[in-house]
Amino acid sequence: MNDIGIMTHEQAVGSQAVERYLLGELTEDECSAFESHYFDCPVCFEQIKLSGDFLRHAREVLDPEPEPGFLSPGWMGRLLGDFRRPATAFVAAMLLCALGIGGYQLVVIAHLKAPRLESRYILSGATRSGPVKVIEVPRDGLLSLRVEFHSAAEFISYRVEIVSESGKVEYSVPLPAGHAEDFIAVRADSLDAGKYSLVVYGVSAEGGQTQVGEGGFDLQFAN
Repeated sequence: MNDIGIMTHEQAVGSQAVERYLLGELTEDECSAFESHYFDCPVCFEQIKLSGDFLRHAREVLDPEPEPGFLSPGWMGRLLGDFRRPATAFVAAMLLCALGIGGYQLVVIAHLKAPRLESRYILSGATRSGPVKVIEVPRDGLLSLRVEFHSAAEFISYRVEIVSESGKVEYSVPLPAGHAEDFIAVRADSLDAGKYSLVVYGVSAEGGQTQVGEGGFDLQFAN
C-alpha cells in the first residue's frame, strides 16, 4: 500500500483483494485501503457490485428467510464460512465460479485491446465469379480492406458488405460520403478461410441502394 493508505489497482489484482474482501479475509487495514480504492476504480467496483448482487439474489432463491444481520459488516465472510448449510455452500461455490468467469473476461478484454498486426489491401475489379486477390494474413491480426470505386453526388452515403462465396453477408458497415476511401477493418479470425467479395453500395436520399464497386479476395491464414 502507498503512503496515504489507499491500495493501488495493481496491488488489488496481485493480492486478489476482491475475492478476499468478499470472503472477509482482509485485515482491518487491508479492508480500509481496498475500500478507499474500489470506490474510485470502476473495474473493482463493478466486480464487487456484480458479485454482491449475484450472491444476494441466489441467497434469496435458496433461502428466502435470511438470518438477522445478513447485510451487516462481515456478512459475506460469515455466510461463506458456514458450510454446514447446503444452500450456503452452493451459493459460495457459485460465487467463486462467477468470480472466476469475471477474471477470465478481464483476460479476454485485455487480449482484445492488445496491439496486433494490420494487413491492408485495396481490391479492384474482381468479383466472386472472376479472378480474386489472394490475401494471406496472421490469424490473430487485423484485416483492413478497401475497394476502388467512383463516388457520386447522388449518393448521401455508402454501405460496404463482406459477402462469402455462398452469398452470406458476413459484415455490413455504413460508410459516410466523406469517408469513401476509408478502409473497413475486421479481426481476421472472425472469418473462415475462403473466397469473399467486398461490395460497395451507394445509398440515395430516398434510401435506394446501387452497387458501385466490388472486389474479390481469397482469404488464407499464415502459419
